[in-house]
Amino acid sequence: MRDVETTRAVIGIDYSPHMLDKCREIWRSYPKKLVLLLDDFEKLQKLEKVLRREHGPAVFICLSNTLGNLPSERRKKAVAKIGTVARPGDLVIFALYKRVAGRKQYTEEIKYYKKYYRTLETVVKAIYGIHATYKYDETGHDILVGTNEEPIFISHRWAKGEIAALFSSTCLRLEDILEGDYTFFSIGKKF
Repeated sequence: MRDVETTRAVIGIDYSPHMLDKCREIWRSYPKKLVLLLDDFEKLQKLEKVLRREHGPAVFICLSNTLGNLPSERRKKAVAKIGTVARPGDLVIFALYKRVAGRKQYTEEIKYYKKYYRTLETVVKAIYGIHATYKYDETGHDILVGTNEEPIFISHRWAKGEIAALFSSTCLRLEDILEGDYTFFSIGKKF
């Protein structure tokens, strides 16, 4: 992880101006240069331009299950794009929610995150005029929040083999998977 210490700038990407403002507030106490981009995670057009000007290693960090909040077909596309934009030697770190055994665990997790999901419930109520439904899709390993007919929020749960397959489908090499109680931290490198 010495590569992180030699990084001259930190680049933050989000599609939400509000989240970029939050990042700017938090970052004030850190000495590194901060570049914030309003960009699409699956296209990264602005990031490509910035990386052409920056020298030294880059570290791509996707926290809070960013990839897991995309539908499955878009996950591979997003990781492939990161692999295309990254330069040889750049690090990629994904925090991915861990798949655990048993439906009871997901019921407990939904209760734990109810405060977060309550925001989504407000959105469902405003758009559809009904209360949100919460369910665990055992086939796709996703927590789905939405209506009975249509999920509007997906939160995927990952297995180690699935993470390895995600990396192997790109020009990123999986270096390690660190395991927490509920999260995997996968560390990869562009080769």
